[in-house]
Amino acid sequence: MKKLLIIILLVFILTGCSDNTVKNVDKQTATITKKVTPTITEKVTPVDYTDIIANVMTIKIEALNDKDLDNYMTTISKSDEYYINEQKRWFTEMTKDGMKNYQLDITNIDQKDENTIIATINQKHFYNEQFDITYPLKLVFEEGMWKDAGYDFLVYEGDGFTLKYMKGETKVEEFATLIKEAYENLAEVFEEKPDENFQIKLFHDREMLRQRSIPSIGWLFTGWGEANESLKLYTGHENINEYLNTIQHELVHHITMRICNNNLPGWLADGVALEYGSYLQSGGNAITHKTATKEQLVGDFDFLENADGMWEATEQSETWSWYDTAHMYTYYIIEKYGHDKLMDMFYEAGKKPYNENVMNPDFAKQNAETMSEVMEKVLGQTKDEFYNDYIDWLNENY
Repeated sequence: MKKLLIIILLVFILTGCSDNTVKNVDKQTATITKKVTPTITEKVTPVDYTDIIANVMTIKIEALNDKDLDNYMTTISKSDEYYINEQKRWFTEMTKDGMKNYQLDITNIDQKDENTIIATINQKHFYNEQFDITYPLKLVFEEGMWKDAGYDFLVYEGDGFTLKYMKGETKVEEFATLIKEAYENLAEVFEEKPDENFQIKLFHDREMLRQRSIPSIGWLFTGWGEANESLKLYTGHENINEYLNTIQHELVHHITMRICNNNLPGWLADGVALEYGSYLQSGGNAITHKTATKEQLVGDFDFLENADGMWEATEQSETWSWYDTAHMYTYYIIEKYGHDKLMDMFYEAGKKPYNENVMNPDFAKQNAETMSEVMEKVLGQTKDEFYNDYIDWLNENY
């Protein structure tokens, strides 16, 4: 296998390698001043990979600068539905106000087989601060084109799930065991099971986890899950047993968002994930665990449904008032109405078509409206009535 050491700088216009000879390939430079579509009619030899991959990166940069999702998605492989959904979200993240100065430098190319290339990408961009990360990107030959197929993970096939992990990960078996335990625990809570092809991605680099999933978040997180996307985990914490709650939390997201077709607001999604994920073994709530006071849990629906400040926080601890309040609302529903009524809310919302949140600017508003409808239909209360009863319950019990 030959390695071609290349440095290709892409910012608006691409400066890269254009000589198709092998000698001195890392020194060759040329300027491409027009858009080139990376469509070819036959598989190429290694010396051709430079221009082909450069063209793919060019389209990505142009699409980000133009905020053109359709053009960006022409570079993404259709072989993995989870990755397709994740890249749509990544695109919206990378085109937010304040994201700028994108660079994608190709520093190395390996030919894995005739249909697979591994390109080492050095990515730079600015968002409140300068970011600089390097990762192996897999490209596959598909429909006459070389397309981005995601981070070059290693793969462990579990029973009902696929575990993908970074090279150098030392805890694969341990995480596989925890995932199986989480599946068993949640099987006692929910009738629905996770997607049989569900993916879990392990990152021992916490910044890589953020940058390959939700790069606009101001704090480094341990786990992240979204509707119709993989569960993503940072593996660097010392006590691996503490991951069980995190895994269950994210699996609850996966299960319940599938039930409601992504039609309920984020506060309820996190409230139920905290109840049956984070608190499943220990029980209780933020007050009984002494992580919050009653006075910190009186936020109303406006507080819960308008959580933009969470994304701008620099530490996850700054968001816990929102999370704790979301959980206490959910805890109250279960205490007063029972688990089945809570689940009826998810099933009722699931009667609506799937609500795509990546490109829908009205997603939060629509789901807040659905929540009002569901509360009246299932609980027989308006939001105001619910909130007043919730405050009375807080005062009576705590």
